[in-house]
Formats: sequence, structure tokens, C-alpha cells
Amino acid sequence: MVPVFQKILIFCLLALCNLVEAQSKKEVVKNEIKSATVKETKTGKAAVPVSYKKFDVSGNTIEKGEYNNEGGIKRKETFEYNGAGLEISQSIFKGNGSLKKKIIKKYSALGGTGNEIAEELEYDENGKLAGKRVFIYNDKGLKAEKKEFDGGGKLLSITKYEYEKR
Repeated sequence: MVPVFQKILIFCLLALCNLVEAQSKKEVVKNEIKSATVKETKTGKAAVPVSYKKFDVSGNTIEKGEYNNEGGIKRKETFEYNGAGLEISQSIFKGNGSLKKKIIKKYSALGGTGNEIAEELEYDENGKLAGKRVFIYNDKGLKAEKKEFDGGGKLLSITKYEYEKR
């Protein structure tokens, strides 16, 4: 059985994690937040970092990461944005700092708002195309279909999205 103190501590940590994750771009800009770190304190021990996020002046997340139990980086992700503030790339790094994969996002210029992701290209640590996702939207700008391909162009799956009106 978990003591009440530990339950309260776990609840507080989960709430704090959600606060860091839940910061809207507007809140980040308004409060001039450059970075946010989640730390965990175990009974009788010093606080250790669990995760972090860094933001640009527009409130976009430009880097986020997780720490291992020793306080070293376990995983890091970086993000790049275009002039319209849309994410155009995501790089995922291993704990040793080497690139694990990179995802490039291309947006649709046809119909909708232009903010719809048309294609995601996923590259492995050697820069070789590992996979591709193609998105199709309906006339209301809602995602209607996602096709996933391997690095050689072979279709792996098709996911269809259906929406029910109120």
C-alpha cells in the first residue's frame, strides 16, 4: 500500500508536469517564458530534473527533453518553424546526443487554411528516408485520410477518419 504522503507527492508531480505541458503559446509569450523545467523530489533526496522545454519569442517549443535517473539527458527533441509559425521539422536525439531521426513536415497550399500537414517525411540517423505519411483533408479542412509508406515507397497502411455531427 502506498502511503498518503507518496500519493500526494505523485499527484503534485503529475499536476506540475501538466502545467509545463499545458502552457499555451499565448501564456508563454505573455509571461516571457524562455524555458520550463520539471523537477522531482523524492523523500529525503535532492530535487532532480525530469524534463524541460525551451521556447522562442513567439511561444513555440524549440527544444524539449527528458532526463535519466542520473540527471543526464535521456532524450532530446528540437523543432524548427516557418515564418507563419508552423512546425517544419522535428529532430529526435538519443541520450548521447546523436541523431535518432528527423521528421520534415510539408503543408498543403491547396484549399483549407494552408495549415494542414500534407506530408511528413521521416529520415533515419544516416539521413536515409525511413518512411512517409501523406494526409488528405475533406472540404471542411478536417483530416480524412492518412497513408503510411516505408522508405522504399511501399504502402504500409491507410487510416480513415470519420466525424459525427452533433
